[in-house]
Order: sequence, then C-alpha cells, then structure tokens
Amino acid sequence: MTYRIPFNKPFIAGKELYYVAEAVTRGNIAADGYFTNACCRFLEQQFGIKKVLLVPSGTAALELAAMLCALKPGDEVIMPSYTFVSTASAFVRVGARPVFVDIRPDTLNIDEKLIEAAITERTRVIVPVHYAGVGCEMDTIMDIARRHNLLVVEDAAQGVNAFYKGRALGSIGHLGCYSFHETKNFICGEGGALCINDERFIERAEILRDKGTNRQKFFRGEVDKYTWVDIGSSYVMAELLAAFLYGQLEQIEAISRRRREIFERYHELLAPLEEEGFLRRPTIPTECQSNYHIYYILLQDEATRDGLMAYLKAQGILAVFHYVPLHTSPMGRSFGYKEGQLPVTEDLASRMLRLPVFYSLANEQQTEIVDRIRGYFAPWKRNVAHVGATVPGLEYLSWDSDHFGFPIGRVSRHTSDSELLEVLNRARKAGYKLIYYRSVQEKLVADEILRQFGGILVDNAVTFEKQLGSGQWAVLDQRIAGQYLEVLNADSFQDHSVLDELAIVAGQYSRFFQDARIPVQKARELYRIWARRALRRELADEVYVALRNGDRSCPVGFVAVRVEQDAARVSLISVAPMYQRHGLGRLLMSYAESYARERKVARVIVTTQFRNQPACRLYEKIAYTPVRVENVYHFWLDCSKTYEK
Repeated sequence: MTYRIPFNKPFIAGKELYYVAEAVTRGNIAADGYFTNACCRFLEQQFGIKKVLLVPSGTAALELAAMLCALKPGDEVIMPSYTFVSTASAFVRVGARPVFVDIRPDTLNIDEKLIEAAITERTRVIVPVHYAGVGCEMDTIMDIARRHNLLVVEDAAQGVNAFYKGRALGSIGHLGCYSFHETKNFICGEGGALCINDERFIERAEILRDKGTNRQKFFRGEVDKYTWVDIGSSYVMAELLAAFLYGQLEQIEAISRRRREIFERYHELLAPLEEEGFLRRPTIPTECQSNYHIYYILLQDEATRDGLMAYLKAQGILAVFHYVPLHTSPMGRSFGYKEGQLPVTEDLASRMLRLPVFYSLANEQQTEIVDRIRGYFAPWKRNVAHVGATVPGLEYLSWDSDHFGFPIGRVSRHTSDSELLEVLNRARKAGYKLIYYRSVQEKLVADEILRQFGGILVDNAVTFEKQLGSGQWAVLDQRIAGQYLEVLNADSFQDHSVLDELAIVAGQYSRFFQDARIPVQKARELYRIWARRALRRELADEVYVALRNGDRSCPVGFVAVRVEQDAARVSLISVAPMYQRHGLGRLLMSYAESYARERKVARVIVTTQFRNQPACRLYEKIAYTPVRVENVYHFWLDCSKTYEK
C-alpha cells in the first residue's frame, strides 16, 4: 500500500550518484577502494575512533564484534530485550546466552541500575543499545565493566553522530557498531561499520572481515602474499555502496540539522497533548546530544496505540510501532524467558508509536500529522477539572491532581478485590483519571481488575523501622570520601531551590518515574516542588543538608524528617551520585535519628522502593528492620467505559 506520508523515504543529500559513477570510473566496485577508505577516515576523524571497518550491514558489524569477543558456549551477554533481533542473534550464533535486562522508562535504554545484579560468573559482555540516537548511561556501564573485567560492545546502529558527554556513541565501548540501512539517518541502502576502540582487536578484525585471510597486510606491503589464517567470512562493503555513503557523510551536519528541526517541531506541536495527558513525548537527558533518529509518542495503552495507528493509516499516514521484546519471542522463550519478567519493556513496547521522520518531510506534512492526532483524541476530551472528592474509600490527592492536571486519588486502605472493584467503579464515574493503591505483598490484585481498569504494578514499597535505644547518641565522622562535610538545617537556606537536582535523584526510583504514562518532566518538577516545600518546612518538620567546602549553592545530600504520632518518618533522603556508597547516607540517617530523640520519639520509619537496592542495603546495615512490603499499583481509568461487578 502507498501512503501519502510514508514512515520513511530514502533521499539524496549531495553527490551520492556522482560518487557512484566515479567509483565505476576508478575501476573498483568490489570493496576496499577509494571511497571505502574515505568513509573510514571520515568516521575515525569525526568521532575519535581508533579504527573503522566498513561492513555490509549493522548486523554484520554486530556479528564481527561477537566473534572478536572470543566467547565460549554458555557465556552470557547482558543486553536489553527492547532491541532489534540482530543484537541478540549475533552473540547467540557464537554460542552465547543473552541475558535480558529491563529498560529505563525515560529513554527506553538499558537500565544501568539493573546491570550489576544480572552479572554472573559466566558474564563476558555488556551490550548497551542507544535507542533512538540517545546515549545510554555509559559512564556507569563502563565502570561496571571495568570492575568486573567485562567487554562493552555498543549497539550504536541508531547512534551515528550522536554523543554522550561530548563523546561519540560507538567510540566509548571496546567495540561499537553502526548501521547505514535505508531507515537510518545516513544511508547507503544496506551497510554498517565496526568501530574498534581497543587496539588489541584491530588485526583480528581485519582478518575476520576479509574471509579469514591476512589480505589487508598484503595490501599494506607487510607480507609478500596473503593466506588463510582464521575462520572468517566476507564482511566487506561493496565500493558502490561506500561511494553513495560518502556522499551522505559529506552532508552529515546538514542532515542532522534537518532531523533536529523535524524533531523539535513535533515536540512543540505535541506539547499540548502531553499536558492534557493523552501521550508522552521523548526524553533526552542533558548529558546526551541526540541525532534525532526517531520521534515516538507513548500512548496510554496498547488499544489506544493500535487505534491511533489504524486511524492515521486510514488518513494516508504511516506511523508504526517498533520492536516486539526479544524475551517474549519464540527464540527468547527457548532460553526460558516469559512475559512478565521485564515489565517496563513490555509496557512501553505495547504503547509506542513512531511518527514519520525523513529528510524531505515538509512542515505542512508534520502539521497534518499532528492535526490528525489531535482529531483522534478530540472526542475523548472532557472537562474533569472539578472532580467530586467524596468517593467512599478514596482520598482525593489535590496537590498531585493540580500538578499533573488531572484528577488523582488514593485508595485509603488495604481492601478486598470486590471492595477495590467498587471503589474503582465509583472513581471512574466521578471523573478520576489515576488511582494509586498499595496492597500487602501477599495479596496481588486480580488480573481481571488490572485489565478492566488499566492497572499496572509499578513497584514494591518496603517500609523499614528502627527502635531507638535510650543511650547517648554518637556523632558520626563527617569526613566522607576524604572530605569534611558540613551539615546544616533548613534555617540556613534562603534559596529554597538548592535541593532541586538532589530531589530528582531521590525520586528516580519512585512510582512517578517508573510509570511511563507520567511525563518525565512533570515527575521531575513534582520532586523539585516537594523539596522546596520541605525546605520551607511545609512538608517536613526538619531538613538536614550536607555541604562540601561550605558551598550552599551545591549541596551533596539531604534528609527530610517529620514526626507522626509516636514515630519519626524519613520522608525523603538523597545523596549525590559521587558520594553514594561512601557513608553519606548513614551520616544523614544519623541526623534524622538525632532529631527523633530530640522530639522524644523512639521509632524511625522510612519507606523506599524494592528497586532501590542501595537504599535497602543501607537501612539493613544501620539496623533497620523491614516490617512491611506492599505492592504499588496505578490504575488508569478510561472514563468512557462502564464496568460491572
């Protein structure tokens, strides 16, 4: 079927066809001619890569990388499940087992916080996939690899001319893989490149790429004849494709500039729909410079995504979803994986829709696409600004509702399924959009209720408690990571925004950040506001802030505490990443305990998320006992439906 506005369209940006003709005239259209060498030099110099080898595809680059890792049968390779099949198959074909890790809800990249827990004695490689041209958290990943003596192979198929903290994607790991498929930013039909950043791999990579021979040494005059020296294959790119590619690379900045214009125009036009809660736009962390490979939107659920996709198709516009998670595929199941193991991956994959992005996409076409999306949601719009707050068993969360712009409630106590069903039905009729509910760990909400009311299990909340003794409180050493830290209380701060970024660090494990339906920027802003109100003592009785070198403009940690009847509750604690695992969390908790003693309460309570394993380990080390584990649910109510008991 032909679409008025296709999802992708190949394009000519410069001298591509001229260079193809020149390659023929030069007399070499097979491989490793003038244009192959020109492309390799360009990529090496542009991105600071030690050695680049052009190959027939991104898949070929991954397969070469897997061969260079010298894996043995049963070795394990950590990667996301949300990726193209080649990421996994390249390693499986040499005998390795893929170990799938969940993704981050903001960038859809591998969740670096989950990698270390997946490492075993058989782990050999980590494969971060830079989704949509947005870099993974490479500093953390490289640090993990270094500490565990692992190799890192970047799947940068979508990451050409994208950067992480100023470093090109594909240039950071030991090996990197690019793709120049016709759907990518820079194209030659089918093509790829192996990026070699560790010199020990260069010689063998050349041999494996050239059918297992040392022919490249022969071409350089290092041997008088070439011969078979290893088990390789034909992984060279045809010179005609390299000629076309060179024409594209010459226009790399112009192509990137055009894609950025398209991305930013979508972002601006779709902002009102995100504010109204109909979709979520992509997130690019500040440390990442994207190449704007994909513009996607996340819808409320799979049915909405599929409905919008079909609606756009009927209007002659092709928007498409992306990967089926590999762990749910037939091959993934053959390794023992099953649905439900990677909830973030499964949730986002079911709600993702990619919009058309290509070099020649006109502004008028973008405007039409967004207008069609608005038209799809127009019948759903209704005014729910003033929702009734008198639903039995439900607490109306006015602050959350005002912040997010739609009615939010919380089920006020643990309840049976039948009672929960009744509360959710009443909440729907009253116009609520989001309901927050905690159940005891042993009591999972019935699948039927989850399906009917858009319910998702976003996390498990763990509550810790410590009984304070009557002895003298000991002041802990305030020298952390070799530096003396000063700790001040809330009275010392006139600027209530100083905790903004630390509050976001604290919130990254929260239900707001784990539920991809909630706009990330809104979640970030919620925690900024929370910290400011805590520092003004509106949401906390006291806040202790740790400073380095007395610098009040850049605190390195804080703890907020309030007294509730006979206990002191730590409502939020945050430690700057550079000071984590150095004892600052322990120091801040000691201040919270001291405050509890001053207020003459004998218990300190703190709740964190089970995903936040560093915090869980900290509390256990300082004699806190886990007293309660709860399942944390979000129910997204479709107010147009009626459900009966």
